[in-house]
Amino acid sequence: MINRFSRDVMSVDVNLPFTLNILLATFFSLLASIVMTAYGIPYVTIIMVPLMVLYYFMQKYYLRAVREVKRLYSTSQSPLYTHFEESVNGLVYIHAFRVYTSVQNIGTRYLEAFQRSCYCLYSANAWLELRLELLATGVVLIAAVVILTEVHYHAIDAALLGLALTYSLTINSTLKEMIFSLIEVEKEMIGAERILQYTHDIPVEVEPEDVQYVDYSWPFRGNIRFCDVSVRYKRLHQFGPIQHQF
Repeated sequence: MINRFSRDVMSVDVNLPFTLNILLATFFSLLASIVMTAYGIPYVTIIMVPLMVLYYFMQKYYLRAVREVKRLYSTSQSPLYTHFEESVNGLVYIHAFRVYTSVQNIGTRYLEAFQRSCYCLYSANAWLELRLELLATGVVLIAAVVILTEVHYHAIDAALLGLALTYSLTINSTLKEMIFSLIEVEKEMIGAERILQYTHDIPVEVEPEDVQYVDYSWPFRGNIRFCDVSVRYKRLHQFGPIQHQF
């Protein structure tokens, strides 16, 4: 509950609009760079088409994995927050029953699960960034070879070639930023998905037709009687009930 109504709501209200703004800005910047490069070096457009297809399949392959990793990241974060809140609120009882080791072991287990998801998420980001850098270096190399070929075999304006080369250098970083922005949009949508689960997929505890209504004059007397009641802490069940049959 805390994670969904804090981090997930912030993802939908703050992070998602900000990331969409960056995505649109980088898209138009990339479009302008491609147009200027194609104007100065028309042959580069022949190379751009397969590179764009390669970029597309790379981010699609990456998104298939990182979407699930992001879902695990958000799911493993909720038990950690819940355990921390319960530990702080029940600190007096933890001291009273001296269950430090049990509470610490539970928190360590939740923390390790969360760190494993973090490691997978950062590893996936590093995987994509390395391959984008390699492709970006290839784009610059191909553009430089085309420029040298044009200068050697054709009489072409050097200023125009310099302008095209300058914009071709920005294509790499802009395209990489746009792909990362698109991926961030996909990942932030996990927060919206988790919030929607609380509006559609929450089971009803008691059906309305199963509710038994009592008379308005109830209770007739002000006495409350407990008979054969046994209570215990839900996360410290290995210690048995703390009170028997009162």
